[in-house]
This record gives sequence, C-alpha cells and structure tokens, in this order.
Amino acid sequence: MLLYVHVAADHYVISCGEGDTLACLMGAAEVAYASVFRAKPPVSIRAITNASGCFLPPALVVAQVLTPEEHIYAVVDTEPAYNDNEPPLDAFKRVVASWSQWQLYMVQLLWTMTQDPIVAISDLLACGAFKVLGSLLFSSDMQILRLALQVLERCMSVDCLSAARLFTQLLATKRLPDDPFVPTTLLRLLHTFCAESREAQTLLLEEGISSRLLALVDAVKTPEAAHAIDATLCLLQDSALLGRRPRSSRSNQSSPPMALQEIMYLLHSKQPKSLDVASKQLLLLAATEDDWAAAMAGSSAERAIFTELLHVAGSSFRTSHTVHMVVLGRFLSVMQSVAAFSTSTVLSDPGAIDYLLSLTSAASTYPSGIQEQAAQLLGRILLQSGEPLHCNGLIAMLCNTAPPIRDVATEVIASLLERDESPRMKESLVHRLMQDDILAICIDMLYAPSQRRQMLQILNIVLQEEDARDRVVDRFQCVSLFVSLLVDASWDVDGQRLAAKALAKLALSTYNLDNARF
Repeated sequence: MLLYVHVAADHYVISCGEGDTLACLMGAAEVAYASVFRAKPPVSIRAITNASGCFLPPALVVAQVLTPEEHIYAVVDTEPAYNDNEPPLDAFKRVVASWSQWQLYMVQLLWTMTQDPIVAISDLLACGAFKVLGSLLFSSDMQILRLALQVLERCMSVDCLSAARLFTQLLATKRLPDDPFVPTTLLRLLHTFCAESREAQTLLLEEGISSRLLALVDAVKTPEAAHAIDATLCLLQDSALLGRRPRSSRSNQSSPPMALQEIMYLLHSKQPKSLDVASKQLLLLAATEDDWAAAMAGSSAERAIFTELLHVAGSSFRTSHTVHMVVLGRFLSVMQSVAAFSTSTVLSDPGAIDYLLSLTSAASTYPSGIQEQAAQLLGRILLQSGEPLHCNGLIAMLCNTAPPIRDVATEVIASLLERDESPRMKESLVHRLMQDDILAICIDMLYAPSQRRQMLQILNIVLQEEDARDRVVDRFQCVSLFVSLLVDASWDVDGQRLAAKALAKLALSTYNLDNARF
C-alpha cells in the first residue's frame, strides 16, 4: 500500500503492508525521511493524523484506518521520548533508529562543509568536529564509515595531534571490517598523513603506532594495504633515524631504538628506501656493546637474526643493484661489530655460512669490499665453529686471487689443521688440498710474502701424505723452491725451520730426489 506522508513542509511517498501497525508505519516514515532529505536533521515522529486531523492510535492496523494513496500527516518532536503507553523496548528501538539517522545526517553535513571552499576547516574543527568524526569513524554502517574517512582525509593535516590519536585508536580496534576497502583506505590515509609533515611522523612515533602497524601485517587482504604499511613504517623509521641525537649528549631522552622485529619486517621489503633506512638503524643498534644489549633486551636470538639477514640478501639482492650492495655491506658490518664483542659465534646456520663463502669464492662477482668483509667475518666464524661441510667453501676462498681473501683462507686453514679436536675437519681439508689444482695454488702462494709462513704450515701437514710428496717432487718439480726458502737470509729462524721440515718430508718421497731439479 502506497501512502503520502507530510512532515511539516516536506512530503514523500512510502510503502507499507496492509497488516502493519501504525507504529511500524511511523518507524518506516522516519527512516524514509532521513533517506530522502539527507541535508536535513532526522525527525522523530510522535504520532500521525489523517487528512481530517484525527490522531490515529499506533496500535491499530494500517488497513483498518487508511486506504491506498491516502495522505497522512506526521506530528514530529525534536527529541524522542518515552511515553507510558509505549513498551520500553519499542521506544528504545526507535531511539536507536533515530541515532543512526542522526549519524548519517552528521557525516553528510561534515562532508558537505569540508567540500565547501567558503568554510575554513580550522574553524570547523574549532567547533569540535574531530570529536564527532571520531564517533562516526567507529560506526558499523559502511555508508557512514566511507564518508567519515573522506572527511578525515580533508581534516587530518589541519590538526595533526588529534589526527594522530585518531589513527592510533582506529588501528587498535579489532573491528576492522572484512570489506577490504576500509583497512586499505585507512592505511593509505595514514601513509599520506605521515608523508605530509615531520610533525605528523613525530606524533605517530610518540603514539607508538609502529607496533600496531606490524600487528596488521598478516591481517590485511590487499597488496595496496601491505604496501601502505611498508611505506609508512619506512617514513617513521627514517624520521626516528634523523631525530637520533649524538651519544655524547647526556640530555638524550629520545625514544629508544625501534624494535628489531620492525627492522626485520622492513628488510623483507623490496623497496630500496625501506632497505636503506632499516640497515642504517641496524648499524646504530650495533654501534657499541651496550647499544646491542639494549636492542636485544636479554634475547639470545642474534644468530637467528643474522641468519635471516643473510637469507634476505641471498634470496633477493643483485650484484648489479647499488642499493643492494650498500645494504649488504651494512649487514656484514653489523655482524662484524657484534662478533667483536660477542663471546659466542654470531652465525651457526650452514646455509648462511655457505652464502658468506660464496661471496668470497673465486667465481664471486661481488664488489671487492663485500668480499673482504665477508672473508674477515668468516675468519672469526670458522675459527670458532669450523665444520667439514665448509671445506669446499674454504678451498674456494683459497682459489680467490685477491690477497686479502687468500690471507684469511690460509689463516683459517692453518689453524683448523693444527687442531686435534677436529680430526674429520683435518682429514677433509688435507684430502682437498692434495688435489693437483689446489696443490698447485698452494705452491704458488709460497711466492707471496704475506701468505708464505702460514702456507708452509699447511704444506707441512699435507706433505705427511705420500701422494702429496710425490706430486710435489715429480709432477711440480719444485723442490728448489723449498731450498731457496731454507737459505733465504731475510727469513727468520722460525720460517727457515718450517722450510727445513718441508724438505725433510720431501726427502721421504718414493721418487729419487737426485733427479729433482734444485
């Protein structure tokens, strides 16, 4: 049944069932009015009359007193109120319906005013608009929420403090709807707000919003939302880095270093800016033993952290990418710093150690600085926890023609061969060093003064094997080299003693030394 409803000077058409009560009709008329006349405040209909002005009791059925297309007139009140004749629950339902209509009216009014060039947003906020907006942003009505987000976008840069608090509250709620529009839009607005000014970044950092963003990482359902989280964290951490005061300042009361989990999240990003900022923060955290202890906060997870760093580098970094190489250098610097003041090895994962070994191999295309850093770090790690499975990597280091890499390789190999507690490691190394191509490299390294002493230590162990002695005497025919080292006046007594030991072992060769060239 269609009816013509008059509310003051406004009139509109609604439909209702013939079996509905007039109370239901009044509620439907209120909802319809709020929907049709959006620029006007919602109304609360207290009663209705017919064209003759007779009041119609709300308990009556529509078909008993009204005919199709009849005109009815609403008696409105400015405030909904209870009356003795209406059940309390029905009255409460009407109040709730009126509240929803008022919310829709308020958000539409705010949206209209923020779009009006005549209205200054600062004046609007001075009237308490942010308090109203805060209530509207927690509405479960999607229409209200969408409009409220648009209003927030227009207002957030005018009152940064209120906006920062509002964003923090919104990200803390567990009621983010399943509709991906809301979290995506909210996170996009947060990134825009953060990018607009340093003041916004400072306020957000003070509100501790970074941890709330991290909590949303697994909850967001769109790439746009994930990108917004990543970009916002990057801006916040860049701001924290720039705001860090010198350690010499006793008045330093700035916020503590960002949580390591935030750094690790950013390091998994493919954005160069994120990698740059996070790796700089890592350098700061590892600047001193005290800084690192504060960052770890009693945790013993540093091995897992460093393993993850090398996993990030190994899985996505390219040697042709300048930022990637800079960040990798910072990773290695951090690990070297921590290794310098740590009593235990900073790395034990075989895969991570293999990645470091690949950086220093003869086939490595990494910059020389990266190779040298990796070699120095490997020197510490392998001397603490060398395993037979790392033998091939050590030999690959030995094959690298760069003197700093070979220096580390010879030092580590010589040290590992001297140890009695690792017979399997010693056996594996000797087996590899006896191979013709590797043994030839070892002989050549005797001509390098920086590597000569340690290489003689290595060869004295390798020459205990008959096959190795025979190859040096017969195949390489380089006994004269050991003789020259023995009689070299520039060498100290210990060096000459090593050369004499090597010659004594070569004398045990099954090949006739008389035929060897001296």
